[in-house]
Amino acid sequence: MVHSLPRLADWASLELELAPLPLVILANLGLTRAWARTMTTFALVLSALWLGIIGVSAIATAGSAVSAGRSGLVMLYTAMAMGAVLVPFLRRSLTSILPFDPDNPVHLTALSLSLALIGVVIAGQIAVNTLAPSNQAPPLERVDLFLQSLPFLLIALIGVGIFLRRSPRAALERLGFVRPAPWQVLLGLASAGLLVAVNFGFGALASYLTPTLNHQVDIASTKVFSHVSDPTSFILQALLAGICEEAFFRGALQPRLGLVVASVTFAILHTEYGLSIDIVAVFVLALGLGVIRRYANTTTSAITHVTHNLVVSIVASINVVAALFYSAIGVETAMVLVLVGFWVWTRRRGAEAPTQEPV
Repeated sequence: MVHSLPRLADWASLELELAPLPLVILANLGLTRAWARTMTTFALVLSALWLGIIGVSAIATAGSAVSAGRSGLVMLYTAMAMGAVLVPFLRRSLTSILPFDPDNPVHLTALSLSLALIGVVIAGQIAVNTLAPSNQAPPLERVDLFLQSLPFLLIALIGVGIFLRRSPRAALERLGFVRPAPWQVLLGLASAGLLVAVNFGFGALASYLTPTLNHQVDIASTKVFSHVSDPTSFILQALLAGICEEAFFRGALQPRLGLVVASVTFAILHTEYGLSIDIVAVFVLALGLGVIRRYANTTTSAITHVTHNLVVSIVASINVVAALFYSAIGVETAMVLVLVGFWVWTRRRGAEAPTQEPV
């Protein structure tokens, strides 16, 4: 299974993806300016109301279209969830399960926009059958690889306040991009092999339990990636996705919203073919990357992500005997992980896990 974000059709789609930037900048200013904090809250309220209106409108006009009605309900529930986190005492109750500051406008914006993102994507998947030939996205071009990845890096950097309250170096450190130790590089590479094997396992399970759906997904994926199936495109895609997405999901979001919320957001955004075993596979991948981020750094999780994507793309393109290939990777990876784990434990036992910054 090769996963990507929904394809950006044109520059208008890019503008939509970058739409949260003004709000993210405003939230950063709200840390030191009362007017910006007020404007941030007002903008979030308007966003929740807008989604609610869209949801109610979809329900009212759905008629016999069940999928449209369900999509509207998801939008309405999303608006209600966004409204709930804007209530101070409800928001503070979340601090027992989320590592965020309920009075911090940046944290509040991150939580609200993540809820909106999850809700809008799910609603879109319910409303439109993306596996239907008439609804399938056209093939990706190389420019799309940039357009669908770079916004994540930009939003991550601005979200942690680059040039607003942090220098470029401090912003990268906050995102967890630091020079990795040798054992972290080895850990990243070994973890990539393990996650590739897990990815194949879920693919085999999907083929067994839902063969028709899995076949349709394979056909759609082959079409989407048909124009970016050369070695240069493989490397480009792996680097862009691995670095930019790690910056956003593991670097910016996870320290503020926790491992589970960041992983759910990642999985929802990468499952363009609806609810299936596919989404479980992506969620497990996200959890693995998140654990690496928690106990190492984002550089290490990026190494894992880049290597994983590159190996999956190469294997899918050369038509090797996948079962033998992935099994070998799994065995080798397990052995390397045991060795790395023992080395880390003997060298670093008693050491405290890295602490997160308060903002």
